[in-house]
Amino acid sequence: MVELPGARCLPDFRRAGVKLPARAADTGVCPRLGPHAPAHAPEPPRHAAIRTHPRLPSQVSQEWVRDLRVRRMVRETPHGVRHPVTSLGCAWDMHAIVSQAIGPVTRFPRPVIVGHRGAPAYRPEHTAASYELAIDLGADLIEPDVVVSRDGALVVRHENELSRTTDISVRPEFADRRTTRLVGDKERTGWFAEDLTLAELRTLRAMERMPDMRPLNTAYDRRFGILTLAEVVEIARRRSTPARPIRVLAELKKPTWSAEQGLPMNELVAAELRRLDAVSPDGTVVVQTFDAEGLRELRSMLGDDGPTMLQLVDDAPEDDQLLTNAGLRGISTYAQGIAPSRHRILPRDTGGYLTGVTDLVARAHQAGLAVVPWTLRAENLFLPRHLQRGSDPAAVGDAAGEARLLLGLGVDGLITDSPEVAVAVREEFAPVRAAA
Repeated sequence: MVELPGARCLPDFRRAGVKLPARAADTGVCPRLGPHAPAHAPEPPRHAAIRTHPRLPSQVSQEWVRDLRVRRMVRETPHGVRHPVTSLGCAWDMHAIVSQAIGPVTRFPRPVIVGHRGAPAYRPEHTAASYELAIDLGADLIEPDVVVSRDGALVVRHENELSRTTDISVRPEFADRRTTRLVGDKERTGWFAEDLTLAELRTLRAMERMPDMRPLNTAYDRRFGILTLAEVVEIARRRSTPARPIRVLAELKKPTWSAEQGLPMNELVAAELRRLDAVSPDGTVVVQTFDAEGLRELRSMLGDDGPTMLQLVDDAPEDDQLLTNAGLRGISTYAQGIAPSRHRILPRDTGGYLTGVTDLVARAHQAGLAVVPWTLRAENLFLPRHLQRGSDPAAVGDAAGEARLLLGLGVDGLITDSPEVAVAVREEFAPVRAAA
């Protein structure tokens, strides 16, 4: 195993049996000092972690995290900007400068908590009740998914196929709208948002998407209607205060595919954000999408001084190229951050056990990108094996433990179905920030 410079200052993941990635040792750079990275750095393999079977503690406690000895530092960049830096060890020097069209990123003063589709652990996703509850539970941002109706309205649904999240399948007036079509590279059968007008969508009622996993949420079935993006922005603005602004992290669903169907989502989004006066970097709306081509196009429409944007990154092999050093530098020309699957940071084997820690957070920070992984969920089904409690997949496990691991690695935010869990863990790190 390669020892990092200043190894005595490193977080003690080895106590948990998790080896740190050799990549950090190879470059000898501090992971949080801004947008500078070695130009000669070799490209890492997918999930570039040293593979080892971890022996993590059965409970990732506050004391265990404190033992990581995460240090807070402030360094001055060549631009004369002093960046607070949470490192996973000593401050190493950085040399080569990465060219960025949109300039260095000013990171969040503390990790942000994003209510993923609101607070769907407790209310059906994408409903007003879910968003309101997420804010009540401490979320800094609320996250709607955005699709397009037949008449060009920006509607909030998990995907354009509606039968999993609404009551459309039992509505006889829409029986003839059921169809099969290719969405991206997948054939889907059901009812699609692009086949209904906004007025028709307004008649639908929201349903719990995972009734077997979250049966208590079914008590709220059909209580709430379908929202538009503008209505979610209105919720955020109404709930904002000078001391606690609430923002919207809008995920655009397949904007390039949508445009191919004659519904130019990016043009509609750009026009709507201008109408809502939400086109500044610190404005109410942050935009994200898995569609890299679509996000680049939206950046060109709204300009380099437009909204903050995040590039979503999936686990699928076709997204690997986004996370190479060259891929991250490319993202930094049109976005301020990445929103990767958390498995890209804490990979697991087929049995659900963590296999190590990748160097993605450090390399993204070196490229000037914030890192906001998705999606933390509290049920056993979604947790690493060592954080599960009992044998029931729907039972609540130690979601706080996974949040501690990610925050200990220096992520800039967490996207979660249970905002209060992530907020509580963030507060455990507050003394570290205060001592900086």
